[in-house]
Amino acid sequence: MEINNKIASDFESLNAYNKEYPWIPNEYQIRPTEMLINMKKILMDKIKKDYFTTRDYILVNLFNNRVEKINEKLKVKENNEKLNKFEVCKFRYQIDPKSFHYIMWYTCDKGSLTDEEINNDIKNSIYNLIKSDNFSFIWYENPKMTINDIYHVQVFWIRK
Repeated sequence: MEINNKIASDFESLNAYNKEYPWIPNEYQIRPTEMLINMKKILMDKIKKDYFTTRDYILVNLFNNRVEKINEKLKVKENNEKLNKFEVCKFRYQIDPKSFHYIMWYTCDKGSLTDEEINNDIKNSIYNLIKSDNFSFIWYENPKMTINDIYHVQVFWIRK
């Protein structure tokens, strides 16, 4: 089983990977706790109230895009830059305590990226965090995305 790249997100694949690499979540670990689910609902309600879209929220809060206020809601003044941002997942799954759960966010759509680019972006981001090549990772697209109007992938990694 290959790591340091994209894997399938179906239960069979996740379970098989988890048997070999316990830091990769299995089908029973891919949900946040009830408390985090409630916090996520609160955040999503706030986004709905204060922003035109979830994309606007991400572009403002992660990528620092400029905004304009229209009818009391924030709307991003988008540019066409192809940027990424590697962020700790706020709603961490119930995974092995030694495993890190991050999200790789992109300002471009999925069609503008290759798996190789995503692999390299993740490798560079982890390296920049720990200043070492001593890590392993996997990533996948969440088939049940809460935020589906801006491309992002789930990333799980561990220091060796």
